[in-house]
Amino acid sequence: YGYDNDAMETGNQFRNQFIGVLAIAAWSSGMSSLLFFPLSLLGWLRVSPREEKLGLDVIEHGVPWRHHQAKADRRAGVEKKANTRTKGPTEPGF
Repeated sequence: YGYDNDAMETGNQFRNQFIGVLAIAAWSSGMSSLLFFPLSLLGWLRVSPREEKLGLDVIEHGVPWRHHQAKADRRAGVEKKANTRTKGPTEPGF
C-alpha cells in the first residue's frame, strides 16, 4: 500500500496483515497436528525407557554422563571459589 490511498488511515493495512498472521498460524498448527499427532499415538516421539535411563548423550554421542557431571562439578567449584573471594588486593604488588 502506498501513500496514494487511505489503507493506512482506515486500518485496512493492519487488518490484512492480521488476517495473514492468523492464516499462517492456523496452517502451521494444522500441519503440525497432522504430522505429530499420529507419531505420538504410535509412540515414535519418545525414546525407550532404557535410552532415557542411560541418557541420550551416551546413546547418540557415546559421551558418558559422568564426563559432563565432572565438568559441571569443576565449574561449580570455580564459581564457588569466585564467590568466596575477599574484595580488594590480597597479594603484594596489586
